Amino acid sequence: MALRVRGTDHCSRGRYIHRDTNFPGGGTLFDVVECAAWRLGPDKLQAYLARVTDKLRHEDVLVEFAPVLRLDDTITVQHEVAGTSERGTTVDWSIQAPGQPMLLLEVKNRMFDLIESFERIKRQGADDAVPSPQHDHKWLFRRVAHKFKTRQPNQAIQAAWINTGLKQEELEFQAAFWTCPHF
Repeated sequence: MALRVRGTDHCSRGRYIHRDTNFPGGGTLFDVVECAAWRLGPDKLQAYLARVTDKLRHEDVLVEFAPVLRLDDTITVQHEVAGTSERGTTVDWSIQAPGQPMLLLEVKNRMFDLIESFERIKRQGADDAVPSPQHDHKWLFRRVAHKFKTRQPNQAIQAAWINTGLKQEELEFQAAFWTCPHF
């Protein structure tokens, strides 16, 4: 893929991307790619561009940039940060504002509630009422807690940014958070 972003050409797997403002979501794609070109070093950028072209992970990879997309130039970010857990996994972002504690942030894109709702609608009769979405809030926090070591808040704030396709019930969401392992 070749991209012209901030005067630099980027190429991955011999594909070209041309910006088409009539394509829904195209603006977001190019905003994210431009931010990636600015925020990531050459090696991480090439790896990111390869991941964003994967049809199965495309939306997840775009959502990963949501927390840093509009950050000010004075904010330092690192992507795919190692050493944040006992298991040797990485966390998506380390974000550091001057004079503030570091923020370690894991980003998840959870669409299973939305997909399941569409499947339930598909099974309904033509005259049946649309069923309410069914939520299993524990799934929202799957594979999040193990990303972080135990730390004091003055060392780092550890958080998850979870994008969902449907509005979540606040009390059920909070209950799932507080009963999640390691919280």
